Formats: sequence, structure tokens, C-alpha cells
Amino acid sequence: MYFGPWQNIRIIIVQINCHIAFFDLPDHTRITTTLAIAEALVIKGVKLDHYCLENSRELVESVRANFCKLPPFKAKIQDETLQYRVIEYSLDAVPLLLPQLRQ
Repeated sequence: MYFGPWQNIRIIIVQINCHIAFFDLPDHTRITTTLAIAEALVIKGVKLDHYCLENSRELVESVRANFCKLPPFKAKIQDETLQYRVIEYSLDAVPLLLPQLRQ
């Protein structure tokens, strides 16, 4: 798998006893850039939960991160902007995800 300029990233972790959560909205190009970072963290022993949509499950699991399913987006309303969709999605999704994140 090729991750573009992130392929050769070096991550130095002093404390390996940590738990990190990544959140990726449904944009394939963003997910592919964070996967290299996620893989490097997992290799270093970090427990990593990667929250994204179901269609990205295989990508996340391919780097041995823990896939966590985000709620689906609502149907697009005509003429709404991406920024509006992200804000609306965040307002809906965050309350659903908070109990998981507190564990």
C-alpha cells in the first residue's frame, strides 16, 4: 500500500502506554494520509481506535488499527456546503460517540 509523502514518516513515542483515537470524515484522500501515521503508532505498541465510515473498514484494519464505525451521513440537501454538512454531522455524531470515548 502506498501512502504518498507520509510513507516515510518517523514517529517517536516516549510513552507507549497510551490510547489514541483518530476521526476521519468520509473523504478517501484524508484517510489514506492518516493511515501511515496510524500504522506507525500501532507498530510502536499504541492502542489506536480509528473512527470512520464502514466503507473504510478494510483500509483501517489493514494497518492493524481498531476500526470503530462512525454513524452514516444524512442525505445531502440541495446546495448545502461541505462545511455545513460537517458541522451538522458533528452535532449529530459527537453525542453518540462520547460514551465510547469515555471508556
